[in-house]
Amino acid sequence: TVLPKQSAFTVKAKLKVTETEHNQLVTLGNFLGNKYRAEVKHLFANGGKYNRTVRKRNLTTSTSSRWAGAITQAAREQHTLSMTATREAIDAKTRTLRKLAVKGDWAVSRCLVLEQEIRELRQQLARKQPKVVLGGRQLWSEAQRDPAKMAEFKSRRLFIEAAGDKDQKHGNGCIQLSAEGELVINV
Repeated sequence: TVLPKQSAFTVKAKLKVTETEHNQLVTLGNFLGNKYRAEVKHLFANGGKYNRTVRKRNLTTSTSSRWAGAITQAAREQHTLSMTATREAIDAKTRTLRKLAVKGDWAVSRCLVLEQEIRELRQQLARKQPKVVLGGRQLWSEAQRDPAKMAEFKSRRLFIEAAGDKDQKHGNGCIQLSAEGELVINV
């Protein structure tokens, strides 16, 4: 299928790889995932204040500029999503608090807990430092009790993604899918 030049699309597919290729992909994903998590940590620690050019330049000492761009962009998107999720959590807890407030005395203890949670979320929002667990908070909790879940949690923390470029042949300089279906990842 030939797509018009202006089209944007995402390719998600399960790959049939050898054990060696699998190990190489996991190694790359772990390496880039560690860089990504460090960027997210830096961004969140500074309350969203972020000089992307400087951060990207720092990353290019250990990765290509394309990977550095993908990592810094994904970190900014994660911060934006986390801020939105925090606002939505405040709204949802506030609605629940209003509903419980009319129920009477039996809901007082739950109301106190909700009020405290709302205060904490508002503080995070004011500092622009929402709490986030990369890989998923619920899965992390499950992985603490179930070793089988730990492998899934670790796989979610891998980072192998890059935005397409309409001017690049086969979409991107980092990850390319040829017309023959061959996947090429440039490190």
